[in-house]
Amino acid sequence: MLTSDTVISYLKNSWKGMFAALLLVIGISNPAIAQTCATSVNWAQTNSYAAGSIVKYTDGNLYFAKVAAGPGIRPTISTYYWALKSLCAGPVSAPAPVMCNYPDWVQFKQYQTGDIVKYKDGFYKAAYANPGYIPTVSTFFWKSFSCSAATTSAVKFHGRFDYTNPAAPRYSWSGSSMSAQFSGTSISVTLNESDARVYYAYVIDDQPVRRFTVSVGTNAYSLATGLGNGTHKVLLMRESEGAQAGPSQFMGFSFGETGQLVSPPEYPNKYRLEFVGDSITAGFGNLGTMPCGFSTVTESAYWSYAQQTAVQLGEAPATNISISGIGVYRNYGNAGPSVSGPSMPFYYSQDLIGEANSAGSNSIAPGMQPTVVVVNLGNNDFWDGAPNQTDFVSAYVDLFKTIRSRYPSAMLIAATHAWSNQQGYVQAAYNQILNSGETKVRYAEFPIRDWNGCSGHPTKAADLEVANYLAQFIRNLGI
Repeated sequence: MLTSDTVISYLKNSWKGMFAALLLVIGISNPAIAQTCATSVNWAQTNSYAAGSIVKYTDGNLYFAKVAAGPGIRPTISTYYWALKSLCAGPVSAPAPVMCNYPDWVQFKQYQTGDIVKYKDGFYKAAYANPGYIPTVSTFFWKSFSCSAATTSAVKFHGRFDYTNPAAPRYSWSGSSMSAQFSGTSISVTLNESDARVYYAYVIDDQPVRRFTVSVGTNAYSLATGLGNGTHKVLLMRESEGAQAGPSQFMGFSFGETGQLVSPPEYPNKYRLEFVGDSITAGFGNLGTMPCGFSTVTESAYWSYAQQTAVQLGEAPATNISISGIGVYRNYGNAGPSVSGPSMPFYYSQDLIGEANSAGSNSIAPGMQPTVVVVNLGNNDFWDGAPNQTDFVSAYVDLFKTIRSRYPSAMLIAATHAWSNQQGYVQAAYNQILNSGETKVRYAEFPIRDWNGCSGHPTKAADLEVANYLAQFIRNLGI
């Protein structure tokens, strides 16, 4: 029988192993896995599968049967029966980077159709072969080519960004996103990345979500080709924590020769969400199955409960302020507050993790200020037993005061999961906040039943369950 003591003991041991676990990279550089991705049989709804069977599901990834699975038991839903074996659809088939450093145009050189050159301050693509005609003069032979879209006015930004350069904003928090609508049959994005471990998720129209990893420097990544005529929509989301994999910079979308940005997508805008949390909120290990440790390969902000709550509500992507190992009063591995490793109250107000905010920079786009803020912290404070309750409650209350000063009208939610060590401490902090006269604050407690993600973290299925709970909880707020 599962008891609260059993769960707490398991969680404590799992969290202690979080930073000691070796990194496990799934399906990226192993030729045997890549070959299996290409040759495995497809899952069929009418088939039964013996324990140990490996199938390729409709998302393109491989799953193995942990126990015998009957007809209609879907790998992405029935995690009792199935576990993710390797990520084929995203990392293995990641879009190949296309460098933006095209060669300078050379007079009298023979160019072939499709060649791309840089001339003065722009890029040009040869519409027809020519012996080095001047691109800005011979417009029959040369067409303007956008390597990096120069404007971001029709792009919506979700999360915290540094807009010091508004045409190329920087970002680092998990779940930082860009959405847009465009015409044309293809789309690529140009990104400037400081760390090759960063992953992105993207959705074109209503197609299944896909992932890709990046190369260091400024590169263009193809997201789709061969789209039908008409208007399309795109959502691009950074999946990796800035505390683990450095900042990113959005340089723009490109749409081939004839495509262009159109009016940005609209969202109901009733619930603009912000989540503040630790590795659980960041999506640590939710794409993996134990045994595995931290890796950006198995961490997905898109499939975190934070973003999936926004999906359930039909809203814009949430702002996700989360750091693995972070606490309210003390972090994982710290006996008490640490100057070298400060806790969430220190990082919360930063636009980019670990950087001072740029003067005069509005970090959240106008009209996107959160109306609901969910705080789910406290796991790491209990990494080695309970901290002093007075110190924890004081730090928690102070964090809420900081959030309130940032968002005067937002509904604030003190959240935790059932059977957690911090449950009583969070309730005590919540009561103190209520007693201070605060009225727009609520307490939420949700179940997490599947802790089989990497290092004992919630799985994708568990994240979806939490998202369902929180979406209904937020709807019932009556705002």
